[in-house]
Amino acid sequence: MKTIKLIILAILFVSAGSVVNSLSAQENLNKWVKKCESISSVETSLISYKNPETKKLERETVRITFADNDELRKDLFAAFEKDKANAYMESTRKVDGEVKPDYCRFYDNKGQLETRYSIVFKKEGKVNKIIVTKQVFHGPLEPLA
Repeated sequence: MKTIKLIILAILFVSAGSVVNSLSAQENLNKWVKKCESISSVETSLISYKNPETKKLERETVRITFADNDELRKDLFAAFEKDKANAYMESTRKVDGEVKPDYCRFYDNKGQLETRYSIVFKKEGKVNKIIVTKQVFHGPLEPLA
């Protein structure tokens, strides 16, 4: 009887861990986005896409634009570094001789939600701008080929 209880407890523990892990896969990047949304000098926009027939939300896009700011840039790079192990896809690229994060994609464990983060480094005159796009796709999602 004790063995059965231990097995059930172990299964519940593993199941709960995978759910929590999937919910917090991009926890640091989500915190960074929330921080940016609270800073008045950071431009943010939200675009919601709904299915025209069902009116259900299919995708949300948050775009964050700011003039290069050492603190925000360092926090962004740190968040990418911490969360990239949980991504099913991530990439980096070399910009001005420095390797920088470029793209991350995360799935929840049920294939109902996909979150993508992409970064664009842009020069406008003498000002370096960073544009971060967070896209959330609501499922069910098609598997990648």
